Amino acid sequence: MYQEKNMNDIANNKKFNIYLLPGMGADERLFDKMEIHGACLHKLRWSFEPNCKSLADYTALISERISTQNNILIGSSMGGMVAVEMYKNRKTS
Repeated sequence: MYQEKNMNDIANNKKFNIYLLPGMGADERLFDKMEIHGACLHKLRWSFEPNCKSLADYTALISERISTQNNILIGSSMGGMVAVEMYKNRKTS
């Protein structure tokens, strides 16, 4: 889900943020060997949240952990589903 702006930043060797979301059966170690030149990788962890009753609730909670704009989201399995929901609900400026 690259946006054109992100592709231009990559071509110009600007730093960009990639948020990595593992699946429910894995943790952030899934991405330990991942290296992407010019990227700042942020590995997100799953946490038990008793107040989250739906995927939308959990997605909103995970979104609060992201502090930058124009991010790239990569998710595996359930992390991929959360990444898609985050993309659909992103704030456009």
